[in-house]
Amino acid sequence: MEVLPELNVQYPSLRLAPHLLDRTKLQRFVELYPATAGASIVDFGPKRGQAGTMMIIVGHGFAEERHDNQVEVGGVPAQVVASDANRLVVLTAPETHSGPVMVSALGSTAAGPVDFELKAWPTPDSGLDGPPFSYRGSGAVPGSVPPTGTARILVVACHPADAAPPNPASDRQAIVDTFDQVNDFYTQASYGRLAVQVEVTTFVPLLRDTDYYHRDNGGRGYPNIDLAVLDQLMAECAQGAVNQGLDLDDYQVLVASVFMPGRAVRAWGGWSRSNFAYNDGAGTSIDITTTHPLSLIAQRHDADWGRAAHEFGHALIDGGLVLPEDVYGSDLVDTGEASAENFEMMGNHDTHPLFSGFLMHQLGWYTGANIRELNWDRNPFSQEFDLVAHGTAENTDPARCHLLRIRVTEGLSYFVEVRQRPDAASPAGQVFDAHIPLYMNNNPDGGVVVTRVITGTLNNNHQTRLITLLQEQRRTMVAGEEAGDPLRTLRVTVVNDAVHTRPRVCRVRVEWAQTVADTPGGDFDLNIEPWGPGWESRDIWIDRLPYGTFDFVDAAGNPTGNGDVPRVMEINRFQARIHNDGTADADNVRVTHYAISPPGVGDNGNWSPLATNTLRRIAANATAVSTTNWVPQIGEHTCLKVAISQQLGEVTGDNNSAQENVATFRPAAGSVPEPVLLTLAVRNPLTERSLVLLGVEGVPPGYQVYLPHRWLYLDGLAERKLDLLVVPHEDFKSFDYQPAPISILGWIPRVYEEKLDVTGPPASWMAPIGGFLAHVMPQRRGTIKLSEPTERGRQAVTITGEVDPAFRDQAVRVDMTRPDDTIAVAQTKTDAAGHFTARFSRVDDRGAALPGVYGFQAHLISASRIAPADSNIVWLVPKHDE
Repeated sequence: MEVLPELNVQYPSLRLAPHLLDRTKLQRFVELYPATAGASIVDFGPKRGQAGTMMIIVGHGFAEERHDNQVEVGGVPAQVVASDANRLVVLTAPETHSGPVMVSALGSTAAGPVDFELKAWPTPDSGLDGPPFSYRGSGAVPGSVPPTGTARILVVACHPADAAPPNPASDRQAIVDTFDQVNDFYTQASYGRLAVQVEVTTFVPLLRDTDYYHRDNGGRGYPNIDLAVLDQLMAECAQGAVNQGLDLDDYQVLVASVFMPGRAVRAWGGWSRSNFAYNDGAGTSIDITTTHPLSLIAQRHDADWGRAAHEFGHALIDGGLVLPEDVYGSDLVDTGEASAENFEMMGNHDTHPLFSGFLMHQLGWYTGANIRELNWDRNPFSQEFDLVAHGTAENTDPARCHLLRIRVTEGLSYFVEVRQRPDAASPAGQVFDAHIPLYMNNNPDGGVVVTRVITGTLNNNHQTRLITLLQEQRRTMVAGEEAGDPLRTLRVTVVNDAVHTRPRVCRVRVEWAQTVADTPGGDFDLNIEPWGPGWESRDIWIDRLPYGTFDFVDAAGNPTGNGDVPRVMEINRFQARIHNDGTADADNVRVTHYAISPPGVGDNGNWSPLATNTLRRIAANATAVSTTNWVPQIGEHTCLKVAISQQLGEVTGDNNSAQENVATFRPAAGSVPEPVLLTLAVRNPLTERSLVLLGVEGVPPGYQVYLPHRWLYLDGLAERKLDLLVVPHEDFKSFDYQPAPISILGWIPRVYEEKLDVTGPPASWMAPIGGFLAHVMPQRRGTIKLSEPTERGRQAVTITGEVDPAFRDQAVRVDMTRPDDTIAVAQTKTDAAGHFTARFSRVDDRGAALPGVYGFQAHLISASRIAPADSNIVWLVPKHDE
């Protein structure tokens, strides 16, 4: 029987004896215990652990095939993920109990030397790392909250064991009323394009008392619901909803509305889960997996509707493009930098402002006719526009619009809009903007707002506010006032603030007269697209031999994802596309390529530079590609990063770097594919100790995942390596080759100390710190074989071969090694019988056909159904050499 690659557990997190991990020490250890007839267990570890933990069992007489071993821990079946005659690697079940460890194999049964002891989840005040993720996927539907259509929110009304509401019906109704106002806000803000449907449960009793879930003080961001109890709280709420007959798969957002009268709670939002689990070690076990990730919110039962709308906003806004989303002045050294907070729901939320222009534009809540797009350039420009305030009905006058966007570069835009307070004569009308700052004596009741938006690097923990006011005034502008960008001689002037009064229409003049010198800041903006979904950038890819063809392409043949699956001990081209947005050429652009392994969650700056290239010139509004060679020594999964050195005169350096996670994995082939074990590093980007919350999402049916911890406590800039285990379960033939695009995510708490007017302590949220996407693809074990080469005349050579099993359209690469050790490659595909043909010319780049011996070898590198494999080597001594 062919020996499968050994599951090399390195970072199980729990402390295990060396002989459980090291193969040499294992053999020496088990030799101390003479083998007996049948199976026997001589040791296992850990002997104390939480439900779902990975366990390693050593002894004698185990079956080589993992499915021929049955293991129970505490009377509950465990999942065997790897096996040989002396060692089993198993995952205990989420409902595991304390009790004996039992192995049945090859007709015999053995018990461990001692019982396993189940540990409860750590308490919030323990400061201990979290329990493991261990669950089977039930679906791989992307988890997102749509900006249009219907968003369904499930609010679980709950109370601690010592704080049952005295009037549960009225308290529940108050929660219903709060979310009715959230729905009113989003219905009005989107002009009916987004409907928020909310269902509120009856009150669910929690397991512990108020002090367990609430933290009064002891750190920044408190008092609040304790960060360390969020996983347990959400699991209890999920179970409570299920107990009331609700299906979590019917919702996109889950809210824990906790009855905590008299306790200050700021609220939490911005993170997600698709597996809800908790085990107290005393009989309470929760393990619920949804078909898609649910965005999560935790708040007090009587939170203002603005706070609830704000936290829902974190789930709605595309955080992968606009981080950081909060625009509070709280915690900035210069709080005046957060000048837009009173005009933005992601700012001073309890004053109930609308979203500002940038987010309204991103959410798609204006028709195209109500947005005017301008591109700043060096040509003189002057034009007037009539802008309409966002009221309860969308503008239908083609001569007017709601929003004006002035795009300076890809990373810098200005948004011009009119904001207006609600009509005091219609108290049941507009629910937003009642408290926006106005001109003297609040007359007029609205005016012009110009915001500046700089989209920057997304994988850091920077406090810079995304949206600020361009204008000097921290209120709406009125006739005669202006906002400007003098370096570009760009000016927005309010010509008339009362073209119409309800909804308010203001006339603005936008102008620029480009007498700009060649050197001031803002003539150009070098940038590279930051990572998006899956932590990949469209501007970074790998090109493997044969160069110029890719494993992953779009409809136009351009590389997508990683481009190519990299090949170990071979030159892979690591390429990055650099943009120059603006009106001036950029000269001597320095581009540095970096790598870090293993890939991970978070960025603590420990990147190793590979090479720095200088691109002599990138023309205005053009792109150039920087290339360096990357030779991975082992098949270890790696993060690649590109950074552009900022130049004098550039608009912003915040968009000068991006990264790509090279993470395509294939299980060892077999009837049931073998598990994939990969190492990831969790990194704390902060300079102080912090809890890092982890997530595992996108697990499809047929797979199980294991990660040792749901959260970690890490010192400033520290990192911790963990083993991520992906276990395919289905037989290969029934599996239909479904890949597992598993996402590993990370969040850190983002809290604010300074209070805001009206709102008070602003809401906290879980700020994303990145992650990576692991593509796990089950494949058949196969072989590839070459036949003897055939000469075609003096210069041509034809190579044929076959793969087994025979599948059509499997990608094959054939290498020809010339007598001077240079290599030519040909890419081909198999036919229905598994046969393939490749043709070569012996003529090299100098036009000569070298005399001597030629070698040929074929490779399966990125075939869709067959695992990577190398063929035999065949040789050719040309008969026609002179």
